[in-house]
Amino acid sequence: MAYSTAAEVKNQAVSQIITDAGWTDPDDIDTRIADADRLINAKLAAMGYAAPFSTTPPLVNFLSKTYAKYLILLDAYTRNSNEAGLKEETEKYKNEFDGVIKQLEDGDALLLDTDNDILERGNEQVKNAADDVEPIFTMDSPENLDTEPVPEYYDDDIKGV
Repeated sequence: MAYSTAAEVKNQAVSQIITDAGWTDPDDIDTRIADADRLINAKLAAMGYAAPFSTTPPLVNFLSKTYAKYLILLDAYTRNSNEAGLKEETEKYKNEFDGVIKQLEDGDALLLDTDNDILERGNEQVKNAADDVEPIFTMDSPENLDTEPVPEYYDDDIKGV
């Protein structure tokens, strides 16, 4: 289920730009919405939310519309790079999207469902694989590799002792 619709994305601000970019197929917009929604799912899942959502929270709808507009304008800007002001218009949507995501990440904003109840973050946050991992082989223990170290590449200065 998409978090926004082509009609919501294709508002007055981007309608003429969509036409100028030569988009006549509604699938062009739907593709950008799907791209935006995949990014939203990835970012919110990394924060511990149970994404994708079966019912679209209002803020997720806003994020979907905002990022889809960014992607559409980015395409139009790429096709019409000489058009004055289009880059700034494009960046406005990207910055707005990034700002809301940052507020959610930092806990400065809450994600609410359609009944205005807080959607809680789960405990299953995506974790950096390098966090809290003990290396199997260490630079100061070449014997763990079952090889003889090459002296010119392995001395106290190089291994940092």
